[in-house]
Amino acid sequence: MGKNYLYVYGVIEESGLKYFDVTGVKNKKAYTINFQELAAVVSHMKEEEIDPTRKNLLAHTSVQEFLLQEYTFLPMSFGVIVSSIDRITKILEDNYLSFKRELERLSEKIEVEIKVHWNKEAVKKELESNPKYKNLSNKIAEVSSALERQSLLVETGQLVEDVVLRWQDEISYDIYNNLKSLAVTACMNKSKEITNILDASFLVEKNRENEFQDKLFTLDAKYQNKIDIKYIGPLPPYNFLQVELKGEQ
Repeated sequence: MGKNYLYVYGVIEESGLKYFDVTGVKNKKAYTINFQELAAVVSHMKEEEIDPTRKNLLAHTSVQEFLLQEYTFLPMSFGVIVSSIDRITKILEDNYLSFKRELERLSEKIEVEIKVHWNKEAVKKELESNPKYKNLSNKIAEVSSALERQSLLVETGQLVEDVVLRWQDEISYDIYNNLKSLAVTACMNKSKEITNILDASFLVEKNRENEFQDKLFTLDAKYQNKIDIKYIGPLPPYNFLQVELKGEQ
């Protein structure tokens, strides 16, 4: 008989055994393993490793989104698998006070991610009023030398970059600071997207989410001809966890 493993989604405050009406990875139902007032939300696994396929990632996210509707919880990253119930219980016991404190700190709060992208047509429109850009465009249309054409394209690209960097300094600063004033805390995220000028996460009190969204709508209207804003949330507070696990990991 093969060994059974436990896939872990996160930690919640729950004193009794509970089965959830949500399907996790490998099409297994999520349930709790309890220690005093805390519980780890898990589901059964036959394997001790899991591939980050789209299906598995969606299953992981589905359980966490389900929990977020009813609980404050400490989310685990994708792929956390533990070998036994005793192992889970020991983790809860070793970290009991820090888990409790963190759950209290994050109570009634959600994470929201804001992504801001510059609009290609808006950048082009702004450049069209720049005499240097017009001159370069005319030269590119007329030049026959591939080497000279490449040099002119590099100069044009620098003008585009100048506009984008200016918007990044001005617009992203304005949006980030306005939204941060309505959040408990905030942080900047690294982004690999070329058109991205802001990627930030905000820890927001649930009762201020509407106010936060209203401010975002106002900012979107202010810059609507230049940028596109994407609101992602509510999310588990991954970026704002302050727990370092104790005991043998």
